[in-house]
Amino acid sequence: MNLNIVAQDIGEIFSNCTIDIRIPFLQYVTKSISVNWLAEELASLQILDLSQPYNSQPEIGSKSDRNSVFFEKYLITNPYHTSRGLYDGFMMQRSYETLLPESEKTIDNIHIILDSRLDLHI
Repeated sequence: MNLNIVAQDIGEIFSNCTIDIRIPFLQYVTKSISVNWLAEELASLQILDLSQPYNSQPEIGSKSDRNSVFFEKYLITNPYHTSRGLYDGFMMQRSYETLLPESEKTIDNIHIILDSRLDLHI
């Protein structure tokens, strides 16, 4: 995906707004938080059992879950690699919101985070 084209299209719709393209979001936030913590957080948002709602998903702690945390670390440090996992998008949105700098949580800012974890794979 060419972010310059996406930014140009958004700029045409919202012509009075300034559009900033930044480094990948998770790389940006890991300047101030632990990659290990973030990897565990993202692994906890995975849907491992499609027959169960999000609140009933298996707890982190098994060997396979450690593999999920390891893979999340890989995705954080290699942001252009796509993921084939399934995540709870609403919980991911809430989690990402907590990672935004407080100074940018104003009505003057809107963040559009494009993440390979949120791509639709058919």
